Amino acid sequence: APKPAWVTVPLDLTHPTAINLLAGVITTTPGTVSCVVDEERREIIVHALDCADPAGMAAQMKQRYEAPLLEIFG
Repeated sequence: APKPAWVTVPLDLTHPTAINLLAGVITTTPGTVSCVVDEERREIIVHALDCADPAGMAAQMKQRYEAPLLEIFG
């Protein structure tokens, strides 16, 4: 059975456009939706339809999606 979870993704990105791109990429990834983009707290709150390891999922999103945006936006 699916195990839904809230996943907090801490941000290293600071550029607003890059943060919005990351939120959009997360939302277009099947099974995840960016629900809150908190630029002040520097995090994105993601709802995952099936997630047994929220910390692992957050780390995977940072590596797979945020890291390339950091290279582009600095």
